Amino acid sequence: MSTAAFIKGCKVRIEGIEFTLVRKIGPDDWQLEAQNTGELRRMTKAEMLAGVSGGGICFVIDEATIPRDGSARRKANAAKQFDLLSDGLKTVAKHRRRLVMTILKEFGSSRESESLRKRIATLWREVGETTSPPHPTTVWRWTQRFLASGKDIRSLVTGYHRSGNTKRRYPEVVETKVREAIDAEFLSMERGTYQDTLDLAIVKIREENNLRLENNQLPLPKLEYVRQMARQIPAFDREAARYGRQAAERKFRAVLGKTIADAALARVEIDHTRLDIFVVDDETFLPLGRPWLTVCIDARTRVILGFHLGFDPPSYSTVARALKHAIMPKLDLSATYPAVKGTWDAYGVMDGIVVDNGPEFHSESLEAACYSLGIDVQYCPRKQPWYKGIVERALGTMNRGVAHGIPGTTFSNILEKADYDAASRATVALRTLREVIHVWVVDYYHQRPHKGLGDTPAHAWKLETSGMDIRLPVKPQELDAVLGNIATRRLTHRGIEINSLFYNSADAKHISLKLGMDLSVTIRYDEENLGHIYLLDPDTNEYVLIPALDQTYAAGLTLYQHKVCRRFAKRELDGRTDVVALAEAKHTIQKLVDEDFSRKGKKTRVRPSRFRNGGKTGPRPPAPTSSPPAATANKLPVSSTGTNTTDAPPGCTTPAVPSSRVPRELPIERVQRIRPVTHAS
Repeated sequence: MSTAAFIKGCKVRIEGIEFTLVRKIGPDDWQLEAQNTGELRRMTKAEMLAGVSGGGICFVIDEATIPRDGSARRKANAAKQFDLLSDGLKTVAKHRRRLVMTILKEFGSSRESESLRKRIATLWREVGETTSPPHPTTVWRWTQRFLASGKDIRSLVTGYHRSGNTKRRYPEVVETKVREAIDAEFLSMERGTYQDTLDLAIVKIREENNLRLENNQLPLPKLEYVRQMARQIPAFDREAARYGRQAAERKFRAVLGKTIADAALARVEIDHTRLDIFVVDDETFLPLGRPWLTVCIDARTRVILGFHLGFDPPSYSTVARALKHAIMPKLDLSATYPAVKGTWDAYGVMDGIVVDNGPEFHSESLEAACYSLGIDVQYCPRKQPWYKGIVERALGTMNRGVAHGIPGTTFSNILEKADYDAASRATVALRTLREVIHVWVVDYYHQRPHKGLGDTPAHAWKLETSGMDIRLPVKPQELDAVLGNIATRRLTHRGIEINSLFYNSADAKHISLKLGMDLSVTIRYDEENLGHIYLLDPDTNEYVLIPALDQTYAAGLTLYQHKVCRRFAKRELDGRTDVVALAEAKHTIQKLVDEDFSRKGKKTRVRPSRFRNGGKTGPRPPAPTSSPPAATANKLPVSSTGTNTTDAPPGCTTPAVPSSRVPRELPIERVQRIRPVTHAS
């Protein structure tokens, strides 16, 4: 997926008409010219950002700027989606991208110099390539293709794998014997040499020749052939087999020094924490438990780019939602969160993210999404969280500023908690906590002088991004697809089956008619809504939305809810897992969950709440009809991140909830320190 920014010469499509940004006529005003009619139009940057966020404006990649030499143009335009490439092609493309990015930063558009040659050779060795370094002119061609494609990594995919001799150098039996020798001798803790490996392979082949006729003898391999086959094994696997896995991780994941971001969006750190506060249900006001918070923070300016709050434990889905919130402009704060006084100006596609070694960060989906957006992923060494200390410190500050001092806080440890009963004193609803976090970030944290900056994060962001071309997705409507979970399935006459649900449409049928039946395809799906998936068309390299066949059951259904329904149907409905049985299970479970919410004596209701709301942050189902609240909450608009911003209805009571648990009105201005409220008995 390519990226672009609002700069002179950039092309955008507005209401089906292509416009070119001709000139900047004010601090935030641009003059646009229609491509065909020459019509001039004036738009502010805020209007264009709103159009991009709402889908009315999208960027257009100018193919005229792509080099016209045949192979270069084909590689820039016709490369497959990065998700479809083999591991070898991905590795080469990543190495080329690192080389191009470094040369661009250090030498600009220079094409030939002795220092450039030496730098290219050094970088080529650093990425682990054993071949001769490329010529500066070759690197310059790569750079032109890379820039013309909007920094899309697909423009750097090599086509060399399709050339050369395709026949085996040695019979398959010889290749098998050499591989066995490599596994037994070279990939061992005794660390045998290439010559030792060759000797063992020759012994194995001669044993095979003793069983063959004289005219059917196998040729003996050469030393260079053994070297080539051993080099095909990934360097990390070679190191792990010969020296041990821990030694390999120390070598390949070592951090030699502290990395300092030299610009905004150059280094963004991401991490999770569980807030030290109990929250209550938005409708019944019963304690639910402690929510999880995922935060993205810019290392240069200390600005919080985005976050995600919910009961889902850390996963790729929570990371993707936080990334989307960080990338897209946040223009609806005043309407969605009336208590927020300032503006949240931070947005944009970052150059790189820094994460730990949690399984949610080592997923294929995250890697593919980041490379599609032109984002580097840097992993911290194991058990060394100080390599992303900025986000670690920010999470601690946010936990203390938002959670501590509010009724329902759990404090940071058991000694501070003492006899304080967090569950019984919890009075803050999840939607109120979300608004509290927005106020704390925008009106307090961003406006407070930071010791490491000597300035406020908001002002530092304004200075760093003044005149900066902030990248945005070329097609924002595809962002949900790019950030979805990736999977490979078969496209048949029944459609696509994933998570025991079938998806089909006229678009899927059209792909089958073009490329054949029983086709292996790449798809992406959102764990928060199984009502549709995104199918990657192998012919056009574009994502196509495919709805579920049973929308009555799947629309708005989360993967967590679906798994619960399947387990219940298998156990309680004679093992049936058809759509009718799943619908019955869904209805029955919802009734049981509602009854559980109205039952006294439970400390927390995290799992029932997660099923009622599916781990999402949007509106919840109505409360049980057996004990309706006296007043219902007024539903406010839902923000672009899917968050519900309603406030707890004042005076709402229910027979299942003691009067001491009914939340009071908590002023948003008191988010920094709020003393525990003493409840009347």
